[in-house]
Amino acid sequence: MRPAQATNGITSVISSIGAKRCEPIYHQSPYPKDIQESFQDITTVELSADESDIRSYIRETIDQNQLAKRLVKSAGCEERIISQLVNCAKGM
Repeated sequence: MRPAQATNGITSVISSIGAKRCEPIYHQSPYPKDIQESFQDITTVELSADESDIRSYIRETIDQNQLAKRLVKSAGCEERIISQLVNCAKGM
């Protein structure tokens, strides 16, 4: 099956459920253009986290795990770990 054929099937499903109540669809990267066009009559919300949100989330996650907290603090590498994870998360 070619990619165009695959997205045609997806777009027809999206169109058929557009008028019905459905659960949210979460996706981390942009949809292909034909799929985006299928959503034109459906309410969409784009969410994204900025760098400070990601940093806060990582710090909180480390603080909630006693082993991770102890290892990160004793090695003195918290900021390096957080920076590397933030860089990896860009574009998601």
